[in-house]
Amino acid sequence: MEAAYLVRTREIDAGLQQALTALKDTHIATTARLTLADMVLRTLPEQARGLPAARELRELTTTA
Repeated sequence: MEAAYLVRTREIDAGLQQALTALKDTHIATTARLTLADMVLRTLPEQARGLPAARELRELTTTA
């Protein structure tokens, strides 16, 4: 949830990196990882949605 907070406070890169790390952490339940990723992606400002980390996060959620 901190990742979404970081994105909301315009710490976009840090929030995306934290979300990617959490999504790749196999110790976190799949549902929780997908919920976090969805929350971060919905929180992203329009201009940040094309960032490489945002694309990677979106890609990981569609293949999970």
